[in-house]
Amino acid sequence: GLLVFVHELGHFLAAKAMGVTVKSFAFGFPPTLFNKRIGETDYKINAIPLGGYVSLLGEDDYSEDVSTVTGKPKLESGNLLSKKPWQVIVIMIAGVTMNIILAILLFWLCFLTGFQPIVDGADNFSGIKNDMRVQIEAVEKNSPAYKSGVTKNDIILKVDGRTVHTDSEVVKIISQKSDPSLLITTLTISRNNEILSKKMTAYKSKIKLSDGTEGNVSRIGISLQTKGNIHGDFFASFFASLQLVRKIVVLTFNGVISL
Repeated sequence: GLLVFVHELGHFLAAKAMGVTVKSFAFGFPPTLFNKRIGETDYKINAIPLGGYVSLLGEDDYSEDVSTVTGKPKLESGNLLSKKPWQVIVIMIAGVTMNIILAILLFWLCFLTGFQPIVDGADNFSGIKNDMRVQIEAVEKNSPAYKSGVTKNDIILKVDGRTVHTDSEVVKIISQKSDPSLLITTLTISRNNEILSKKMTAYKSKIKLSDGTEGNVSRIGISLQTKGNIHGDFFASFFASLQLVRKIVVLTFNGVISL
């Protein structure tokens, strides 16, 4: 609902700025629960909160075949068709622009208050502090981790020499081990302010994949949880949010292009 409202608000504000008459600004789809006319615009709240729309004067005329019309009819100034192409483009892209602005503001708030990102590299921005750590929640009895002396509440600092901050990083490194020579796993852990190194050999385990088939993954017999967060000051958080949104937009375009 918030995304839809902000998106349609973008079209609404841009249309107003360009002098286009907004016939209606609605949140949700009919039936209408609330309708109030202010000036030239009907403001509506509808019963089905799965969308929304902004109705502009003249936008429906784009679908008409005007090739046989002789002479150009005089359009009132508030008609969308009376506007220059660049003004129409601004109105059309204002919705997604507002969504991007919303994303920047929300990530700014996240960085200020502290959060655990799901996008890799969100902690690599200037001025952002990373207090995340991977804590072992449980160790399976007689598992490789158990036999190596790993215990509950140990903090994993590195896996095979690679620094880790999230449980997903640990799982990814270990589960993707395929070559038998690579199954040997070394955990660098912190226990009571002491740094220890534990070596073990991962084993193959069958799991059901998302497509319903079975696959083999490497395991060492531990369950994990990510503690802490990443955070920054007022200005560092703002610039980090700009960079993170840019990264997500690029990832989105790359994903669409690769389909």
